Amino acid sequence: MAELSLFWGKARQEKKDDQQTPSSPYPTHPLIAHMLDVAAVASYLPLSDECGIDKSTALTLVALHDIGKLSPEFQKKAPKTVNIAEFLEVPSQMNAAHDEVAMELFYSLCYKKSSLHSLLGQYEDEDFLDKAACFLDILNGVAGHHGAPVLLKKNNLDNDILARADYIVSLFLKIFKPKPIPSDIYKKDIIVQWKLAHLTILSDWIGSRVEWFPYVSAEDIRDPKKYYETIALPRAKEAVKKAGLIPAKVANFKGGQLFLNKTDVLSPVQSLCEAIDLPAGPCLVVIEDMTGSGKTEAALTVAHRMMAQGNGKGIYVALPTMATANAMYERLEKSYQSLFQEGEWPSLALAHSYARLYDKFSEAIAPEEQDGSKDNTVPGTAESHCTAWLGSESRRALLAQIGVGTIDQALKAALPVRYATVRQAGLAHKILLIDECHAFDDYMREELIGLLKYHASLGGSAILLSATLTMKLRTQLVEAFHKGLGLRGKELTSKKLTSTAYPLVTLANKNKSREIYCAPRSGLAREINLKRLGSEKDVTEILSQAAQKKAAICWIRNTVDDVIKAAQALRKAGENVIVFHARFAMIDRLDIEKQVIQKFGRKSKSEDRAAILIASQVVEQSLDLDFDLLCTDLAPMDLIIQRAGRLHRHERMTRPIDKAELFILSPEPVDEPEKNWIDKILPGTSAIYRDSALLWRTARALFRRGKLTLPEEMRDLIEEAGQRDIIPEALKENSYQSEGSAKAAASQGRHNLWSFDFGYVIDGAKWSRDTTIPTRLIEDHYIKLRLSFVKDGVVLPWAVRKDENLSKERFIQKAWALSEISVSQKQVASVTIPPHFKKAAVNARSRWTKWERKDEENFLLVILEEIKGEWVAKGKKKEKNKNVILTYNIFDGLNIIEDKPNY
Repeated sequence: MAELSLFWGKARQEKKDDQQTPSSPYPTHPLIAHMLDVAAVASYLPLSDECGIDKSTALTLVALHDIGKLSPEFQKKAPKTVNIAEFLEVPSQMNAAHDEVAMELFYSLCYKKSSLHSLLGQYEDEDFLDKAACFLDILNGVAGHHGAPVLLKKNNLDNDILARADYIVSLFLKIFKPKPIPSDIYKKDIIVQWKLAHLTILSDWIGSRVEWFPYVSAEDIRDPKKYYETIALPRAKEAVKKAGLIPAKVANFKGGQLFLNKTDVLSPVQSLCEAIDLPAGPCLVVIEDMTGSGKTEAALTVAHRMMAQGNGKGIYVALPTMATANAMYERLEKSYQSLFQEGEWPSLALAHSYARLYDKFSEAIAPEEQDGSKDNTVPGTAESHCTAWLGSESRRALLAQIGVGTIDQALKAALPVRYATVRQAGLAHKILLIDECHAFDDYMREELIGLLKYHASLGGSAILLSATLTMKLRTQLVEAFHKGLGLRGKELTSKKLTSTAYPLVTLANKNKSREIYCAPRSGLAREINLKRLGSEKDVTEILSQAAQKKAAICWIRNTVDDVIKAAQALRKAGENVIVFHARFAMIDRLDIEKQVIQKFGRKSKSEDRAAILIASQVVEQSLDLDFDLLCTDLAPMDLIIQRAGRLHRHERMTRPIDKAELFILSPEPVDEPEKNWIDKILPGTSAIYRDSALLWRTARALFRRGKLTLPEEMRDLIEEAGQRDIIPEALKENSYQSEGSAKAAASQGRHNLWSFDFGYVIDGAKWSRDTTIPTRLIEDHYIKLRLSFVKDGVVLPWAVRKDENLSKERFIQKAWALSEISVSQKQVASVTIPPHFKKAAVNARSRWTKWERKDEENFLLVILEEIKGEWVAKGKKKEKNKNVILTYNIFDGLNIIEDKPNY
């Protein structure tokens, strides 16, 4: 079938000047060439050796991924320069995408006499039908290489397309010489299906990049075997290298000192993790210890040991927020190469929504797209999906050998969203290190349970870090991992957790669970005096008194509005105040984050620390901050303990305030509180922490003691606050509603997960796009405000005020991203553009990417005008279309207030 060399697999849309890109002298790339390119890529990826079938068989199946492009419907999309009309005379009733056609071809080739039977066996064989059914499921992992599985529709196919497909199968059998499918395939078809899906989609992503695989002519593919060996394989080797996907060789473990300063001494938990017996194969390690104990370094020590003994080739560190991910990235940047042998070049990447804004973030995996709005690939081909995927940097770290990012990027691997398989492939062979796992709500907790089960089922190991977990949650997490390893019933019961010791390291593998007590770090075992304050005025007085002593002070508030309110009050009193929360333009937020770490971090100097920081929850997790005096709004017990970890965190020669004392703004936890008990002092808190009874139990447990005795009382405090059977009468309605909402959220979390046991099939779960199934269940819909100002009649991103170079065309996308703020749509649903700036606003939006311009409801342009010394804009709330005033400055961030008649 010589005409098959004319069938195209990749094409560039014709440009107006009829010129092709230098890397693509031909208008199209032959279908067979592309299929062999992708198989060649697969041959260099470690996944090809671990699919559960012989590598030669895996490569054959990967090569068949685009066989559906033989359909007349696809071929008729060819550019005008390609003339294969004479081969497409037979009319077709199909109206299907090429991946759906591929699935239909696989079905026909399986159940009709075809070359594929050399892999399956003969139709007359007793087990043929069972093997064919399993094999067809496995082939869905190949056909569904555009980010989602494919539904088999069982259309009748024309004989011509079947004959061409069969010929291609026979051709690939000669090239790859695959071994037959084993007779016991039904025992492991689910594993094979998932791993083959991972391998195919990743190989197709790389093999679809025209920069790495320039198009060839039909003549070049006349001898497919020669093309594969002399062109495809060399190009694939270089492409996989450029993509950063050839794993660096791991160094031998040489001790836990690797992640510490030379003068530091190993803490007890670090020493334990350096010496603990690690079993072969997948294992879960749960480290519970106090803030400041060195849990992160201990976890990295365990991870390195796992890697050194072959239980992983990389690490993904998942953190709760962007700020904590940024801090971890900078820490690892200095030491991660020591995990690998000298001369190796492992990739390191940062993964969250704003990762591309970090100059330190190395483009180790793929080059930055210059203009995300341009996509001149033929719609529906792998390269257009690939371009969209590369445009979202938050996904890259999952493919880097060392990745750091938000937990959301890992959780998406457990959700039926497009490109979940890419994330799964990225997490494969990695140690999944999850920090602050106690902080997850009920919805995210179910996602975490699903992720652990999935990761274990594919042979992965995980390390979980927490200040403390309830016995119930620790048991759930260990059980999830065990279930992923295939344990059921009595096998789970026999590994039940029992220890209430603290600090504690729990180690679980397929054979057993171990709970190991660890001594607390010297200096962390302490008593912290507690004092309740009954008003904001009382807090400001305490802070002002401490400021006179030149102390490092922090007040952690539960809402951004309360942060701004408190900061303004303290400034009026003449205090030096720094504000830190999430409602700053990103360029200002990053600068404040650096300032906060420099001023209050581990390396801060005593003479520079005098200031008051008023912050939201952005400082309560993972950031290594140390304060002389700390005040906090009342919050759930685990968060109070977490916040208290920022008080006298590090040993210092001298402090302006020697005694560790935690001040808590809270109503008194009387025996019979009123229904609005919390709202009298903290009116915004009930919108953040819905269960007033939980807050009441927290306050009662704390103030009855009058002090925090750590670590001895850590577990008792958590368990006491969580006693749901103790609820004051007036708070019962609210508490029951909160409990119902929590159960509903958990149920939705379980429902949203894909089921590994179903396999990679369309009816196994509801597959959708990333934006449809969220990683966090937030009642409010959040949108992005893009702050701007006007200069010489041109609307410019707010970030340009700080760096004029960002106004240049090549930096403009970054400038707009640096000018963003995420807010609830309830607070701001629309923004008013002044009439005299309408044209300038249109011009400004024209410099956004295509998808940002289309998504007008979620990307709002805010043109700030300087009025009475403030930067101001007007908008509307979602509720009753009320008018609001937006004010912004680099000290307080964005303030949203209801419109005033004379403003």
